[in-house]
Amino acid sequence: MSRGGKVEQRLGIPVEVVAQFSPRARYPRPVSLKWNGREREVDAIHLVHEAREGTARLVIFSVTAGGAVLELCYNSEGARWTADDGHRWSEG
Repeated sequence: MSRGGKVEQRLGIPVEVVAQFSPRARYPRPVSLKWNGREREVDAIHLVHEAREGTARLVIFSVTAGGAVLELCYNSEGARWTADDGHRWSEG
């Protein structure tokens, strides 16, 4: 992301994600995730796009889960999931 000509680096918080993988689908589909010891269902997937980090393919999802909007990132190298640390969960 760019602000005022400077490139921001996003740091991700590792999260456990349950996802569906289908041979007919281009991307895995996140179904739920565990955050602070609590499992939350993914209510909606709003946007999906791809990026590259070296040789790894990143799939970035904008989702709503547990009342919060956040970005989930799937890294194809090592099958790792992270959540954008800029979003805060509201306990409810």
